[in-house]
Amino acid sequence: MNLIIIWVSFILLISFVEEFNYYYYLLFSIFMFIFTYIFNKFKPTTIPIRTTLLLFNIPITILWYIAFVYNDFLSITPVTYETFMSLFFIYTYLTLYIFIETP
Repeated sequence: MNLIIIWVSFILLISFVEEFNYYYYLLFSIFMFIFTYIFNKFKPTTIPIRTTLLLFNIPITILWYIAFVYNDFLSITPVTYETFMSLFFIYTYLTLYIFIETP
């Protein structure tokens, strides 16, 4: 859990400090990668399936939103609203089912 807090603070630091340019971002990203590697060698981090599922749902939700909003623009044959929403509800149901049924 400490590693997740360190990563979140790293991302917030990079986001709010305006003096960082691409060089500093690359430098600190390499530093965080090395730090994570060394940290995992000494104290292996095990992330439960529920936490992994929640962490993966953040970018997936953003992708669902982009696909829904730009469906007509990005597709040659756009998916109908009803089909898209039914796929989204099936995905949500399966995600909740896995989240609830895993120990």
